[in-house]
Amino acid sequence: MITVHIQELIVDFLFDWPLLAPCLYVFIKIITTIFPIIPGLAVNLAGIFSFGWFFAYIYSTIGIFLGGMTIFFVMRRFSGFFIHRFKFLEKARRYEDALSNSQRFWSLILLRIPAALTFDYLSYAAGLTKVNVWSFAVSLLLVEALVNLPIFAVGRLAIEHGLVAVVLIGLAIIGAWQVLRRRR
Repeated sequence: MITVHIQELIVDFLFDWPLLAPCLYVFIKIITTIFPIIPGLAVNLAGIFSFGWFFAYIYSTIGIFLGGMTIFFVMRRFSGFFIHRFKFLEKARRYEDALSNSQRFWSLILLRIPAALTFDYLSYAAGLTKVNVWSFAVSLLLVEALVNLPIFAVGRLAIEHGLVAVVLIGLAIIGAWQVLRRRR
């Protein structure tokens, strides 16, 4: 499987260069945020294996933040080009003008949650809007930090106890939730 091969390459490289490893890991997360060619799960597991779940989580969050901000600034720089070429973006800007800064911020938070779990399309889209840079940065950091925390905790469990244990725990949680939901 290609994901396992990529993960092994990253782990080997991180162990070969221990002093540069955190910077390299952050750089890899920046690249995979901007160009999602390497599956994020492979990079996350390599980080957990190399640094432990907590430091991998911190480094990953930093890399995703820097990658998202890079995307945002590049798209902000070229937003005029895109907006004049695609008429639906002009219409989107008119809708955006009707929102307050607070509404824009909370919209970013709500839209970022599914984006944090998949390809970070929101950073590309947000760069085309008039959203405040600080609102974007706070929403990016807040959601990525909150969404990634359970992912890294589960990744740690998978490495320490095996994937089967994680699946069984997940099924137990889902089963308990279903029982509690039916009792209401």
